[in-house]
Amino acid sequence: MNRKAFSLIEISVVLIIISFIITIIVGAKSLISNANITRAISVTKNFMISEEFNRTNIGLWFETSMPNSFNYSSDNSDNIEIWKSLSISFNGSFHEASQVLSKWQPKYKKNVINGLPGIKFDGSNDFLLISNGKIYSKNPHTIFVVIKPDKTSSTRSFLAFNIKDTDNSNTECYFLNGSTGRIVHDDGDSTLFNGNDLKGRNSIISLVLTNSNISLYINGQFIETVLNSLKSADSLSIGQEYDKNLSRGNFWDGYIGEIMIYDKALSDTERSVVEAYLLKKWKILNE
Repeated sequence: MNRKAFSLIEISVVLIIISFIITIIVGAKSLISNANITRAISVTKNFMISEEFNRTNIGLWFETSMPNSFNYSSDNSDNIEIWKSLSISFNGSFHEASQVLSKWQPKYKKNVINGLPGIKFDGSNDFLLISNGKIYSKNPHTIFVVIKPDKTSSTRSFLAFNIKDTDNSNTECYFLNGSTGRIVHDDGDSTLFNGNDLKGRNSIISLVLTNSNISLYINGQFIETVLNSLKSADSLSIGQEYDKNLSRGNFWDGYIGEIMIYDKALSDTERSVVEAYLLKKWKILNE
């Protein structure tokens, strides 16, 4: 009887110790996560006040670490109804990327891109839309997107500029090709860029559009320049693209951490400054 009672006590002690260890591990992970976000906030704020930051030409800036990026304090797996831009947009107002239907809302996820949060799009019906006014006109512009695609075999769109036209509703769309994992630009004619397979990899995509061509950089490295013609748009989709007759499709399957859009074709120096900020913040190398 005494030995049996003693064994139960031993088991209880072991369970208490295991519970204590688990609590410490969970607490440590939470501390690390909070430290990563604090660091990202500091990097973002320092970039905002730096002399190199081109605050005049940035029109859209979405990111996941700043407290004012969302309309409420986001916790892990929370639905995202509104993603707020940190910058005043091209038409002089603050833009928001939104989704009013909960069944189509992507989710906030912690610790998904090198310890930082990202927005998870499920590849089925999640997307966010900016539709309050002209996003940009037929002018040169520059796009930066931090992505982590899931290891999918399907072609997915992470960013699409749209116009309400049943014949050509995509004026500028960016995909990840399902078979090659490479970036695709589609403005009516599809162009598959050179480059490595990005499926499952943290990547910073930079796109510089002039009046005649578009240049792709991945993690700060030049990939390729192809011909391009600029078109107007009146909405921006994050996580999907509109096909003819405004039907939705090619939903993004993976994470998006940050989007920055400038209303000019940045010079090599200007582009490198933004990429250096993103590489430092997201701790991305040529993975």
